[in-house]
Amino acid sequence: MGARSRRKGKSFEGAIAQDMRRVFDHPDLVDELESTTGVKDRAEHKALLKESRVRRSDQGRGAMEPDLVIQDCDCWMELQDAQQPDPQAKLLQAESDALEARHGQWPVAVTHKIGRRSIQVTLRCAVFLEEVAKWMSGMDVITIDYSDFLDALSERDKARARAK
Repeated sequence: MGARSRRKGKSFEGAIAQDMRRVFDHPDLVDELESTTGVKDRAEHKALLKESRVRRSDQGRGAMEPDLVIQDCDCWMELQDAQQPDPQAKLLQAESDALEARHGQWPVAVTHKIGRRSIQVTLRCAVFLEEVAKWMSGMDVITIDYSDFLDALSERDKARARAK
């Protein structure tokens, strides 16, 4: 993989991580992170990132971590930003890596076609919606809009917080 491709992937992962922070982190932390993105605030920004529940994976760990690590989230997310994204292949990678890592997380592929606005989330129906999977007989995989996925994660996180 070339340097340009790595930068593109890092940029996409950073954007998705920022979105996930809006779902999983306290709004005050999100505001502080967004206000410390300048070069002079780099040390402060790094310190704040350590408080976040969301971080990009350590790429040196290979398949032992998803592309985004989110504390107390059941998703194993594999991300792809490409001219020709392959959501099915990314989902298979997520399934394989999640199984190998044995963390019990549900595999999710988050893909984006360069030049398009929409981001797609692909996952197995049975993993995400057991009840819906019953009446969606024959549909093994679903793709939903990224914004709907964020809304669902946010609602689940709120319910989990209320249950504590």
